[in-house]
This record gives sequence, C-alpha cells and structure tokens, in this order.
Amino acid sequence: MFSCAISFDSPTNVEPDLVKATTGDFSMDNWEMAKDPPQIISSTLLNFMFIIQGFTDNSPIYCFIGDPFNNSSEFGYVRLASAAFYELPILNSLPTLVAISHYWVVISWRPWNRSIDAGDGPITGYRVYVHTQDGNETHSATLLSDGSLDTGSSRDRREVTSEGLDLLEYNITGLEDGTNFEIQIAVIREGPKGEGDRGSTFSVRTQELSC
Repeated sequence: MFSCAISFDSPTNVEPDLVKATTGDFSMDNWEMAKDPPQIISSTLLNFMFIIQGFTDNSPIYCFIGDPFNNSSEFGYVRLASAAFYELPILNSLPTLVAISHYWVVISWRPWNRSIDAGDGPITGYRVYVHTQDGNETHSATLLSDGSLDTGSSRDRREVTSEGLDLLEYNITGLEDGTNFEIQIAVIREGPKGEGDRGSTFSVRTQELSC
C-alpha cells in the first residue's frame, strides 16, 4: 500500500482514475486505479491511495497522470523508490496478572520474539489498550522496547524494566473498582504506521470496595 499526493494550481474536482500507478514499467496491463476517491488534504492537494500486490521490493513504483501512449494526452509521472516489505508484528501470548487492587492492575508480558510471534522487527515499543466489556476504551499507553514509558503518555509505571529482562511490566491505573476490563497489547515496529494488530484479549476484574 502506498499513496501519491497531487498538487493542483486551483481547487479541482477529479475522478479517482485521474491518477494511476504501476510498478516496473508503464505497460497498460500493469496500470492500477486508486483504491478509493482521493483524500482531500487541502483544496489544492489530493492524496490517492493504491494497493498493489505481487511485486518485488526492488521494483520502482510510478504514479502518473495521463496516458504515456497517447500523443495528444498530457503526461507526467513521479518515480518512487520502493521500500522493503515487512509484516506488522503481533504478540501471540497473553499478558500475565502480577498484582491487582481496587483502582489499578499490574500486568507483565514477554517481549516480542521473532521465533515465536508473528511479523517482523525491529521492535520499537508496545501499546497497552484497556477497555470495558462493552467496548468503551478507558486507557491506552505506549511503552518503548526496553519497557520504559513513552514520554507522550500521562500514565505512570509501577516499575521501569530494563533491557535484558525476560518480562515487561506495566501498572494500569485510574480504573474503577469491581469492574471487568479487557486488556490487549499491540507491538510497534520501526517505521511509519508500524503498529501491528492487537493481541488476544486478557480479562480481569478489579477488586470491589466493601461497604
């Protein structure tokens, strides 16, 4: 999947097939149309999304306007260097409950392992998702690959785990007492949009306050 952004001199209404893409050469058999109508970035900038399968990671990618075989057609193109292909990582194992109270839960999990888990590295971090059983997401936090909390998150860790240890650990705070929660962990690899699918759901219920 890749996209081509086209800039126009003035606001323009265009059809999805205005911009095409191909790999390797301009053979008409290889032409692909945009997946959906273009995304409007601004009044003069449109982004066309393409999904092309079955080409190698050393094939050049071309986005173009017009028909290169029609002398009466205006034609222009841009050549994109293809990136290496990879599969987004997924953690196959469930987290483990370490400790639990009325308003917090501590979980641990083993780091992503290429010989056990799906996808490709290198891994740059993990994202912990917490939601109630009705699907209402109540919490998410990003940890770096060494287990330290990403500075962009407002949540606190119970313990910072250093590299080389077998388990990563995270304290999920701000929960409600006596409530069922579902926890999932996503693995993040290097590069843009590197977050893989969330792993299997781990269910837990916080302790209930007694009257």
